[in-house]
Amino acid sequence: AFIMSDGQSIAIFSDTFRFIGIGRILGLPLLIWILLLTAIVFHLFLARSIVGRNIYALGGNPVVARFSGININRYRVGIYIMSGVAAGLAGILLAARTGSGQPVSGSQGLELEAITAAVLGGCALQGGKGTIIGALLGVAIIGVLNNGMILTSVPTFYQLLAKGSLLILAVVIAEYHLNRT
Repeated sequence: AFIMSDGQSIAIFSDTFRFIGIGRILGLPLLIWILLLTAIVFHLFLARSIVGRNIYALGGNPVVARFSGININRYRVGIYIMSGVAAGLAGILLAARTGSGQPVSGSQGLELEAITAAVLGGCALQGGKGTIIGALLGVAIIGVLNNGMILTSVPTFYQLLAKGSLLILAVVIAEYHLNRT
């Protein structure tokens, strides 16, 4: 994308596509509806289906999952495919929100925020634990933190420092609770 666009943003003029990013339904942004629908679908998938339970088993202990009859290689490929589809959907929604395709958007250190949100939401770094609802709660905490720091004009360096410190604190607390049980 970077080479094809010569590193430049490409404007999107489709009103239908822009509606996805800035439109509202029943007073709420369409992106919120997409988030809620996606969260419900994945919550039901992970919590209520055999495939979802097998994914948790694989994340918790791959050796035990394999001995339980789960084809761990097939599941891993499927999980990577779902991850790729989710990343593609996120890119489409970001382009719809900003009204342009930007070759560098998404390469802005969002990994730190995603991992921090997941850990804050109760997902274990070792895998096998976590919920969609917890992940959404973690995303909300990171969103409030980001907005607060931007509104108070905190320099970018200190924003990264705060998010990194929050990640370390969340991991330490999670490890403490894990070792207590």
